[in-house]
Amino acid sequence: MTSEIIPDYVGHRARMQEKLLTKGGDSFTEYEFLELVLMRAIPRQDVKPLAKRLLAHFGTFADVITASDEELRQFKNVKDSVISLFRLIEGACVRLKKSSLVRGPILADWAALLDYVYIRLAKENIERFSILFLDGKMRLIREELHQSGTIDNVPVYAREILKRALNLNAQKVILVHNHPSGATEPSKADIYQTDHLKHVLKAAEIELVEHLIIGKGSEVYSFKTHGWL
Repeated sequence: MTSEIIPDYVGHRARMQEKLLTKGGDSFTEYEFLELVLMRAIPRQDVKPLAKRLLAHFGTFADVITASDEELRQFKNVKDSVISLFRLIEGACVRLKKSSLVRGPILADWAALLDYVYIRLAKENIERFSILFLDGKMRLIREELHQSGTIDNVPVYAREILKRALNLNAQKVILVHNHPSGATEPSKADIYQTDHLKHVLKAAEIELVEHLIIGKGSEVYSFKTHGWL
């Protein structure tokens, strides 16, 4: 009678699971944490080489999780099960970040705000323009996508933004849009639109608090910090 040969990765998975339960996620390196995720989507295979290849290509765990479906499918063994799990994690991160924003003044946790808008827009291949409507105490009323555009342009309609702010009884507004090129420096159109919106909103006693441009590699441009607001 021959004994069953147990693949090495089986014992490795058990040890990883035990470490997760006893020491928590912060005890893992980037590739180990990605390995843990891949284990859930690829049940009977050593996923360490795939985790290392993905990180070598994209750079960080966050960049892997938010990579496009097309980019991920270039890697052998990255199937629908992997991509759907990545999308689940990405969606969970967005919900967690948003939940932390709605509990109090939105600018009280600047890092959480930047993380949230980055997760929402950094991976987009076209420009998207979003608006955060706030009450008088800087608490989030609603976040909405205003417009989607092209790779280097997005239309902005001041009248629609003002109308929506009034409908929501918003007293303050934060604008957010992305630059798929990765560069965060505002264009002349960005500067003009921001200044125009500031005056349109001000006429209705609504304050334009901030305008953020999201680039690649966690780069964010703040109009307020640079003196435009």
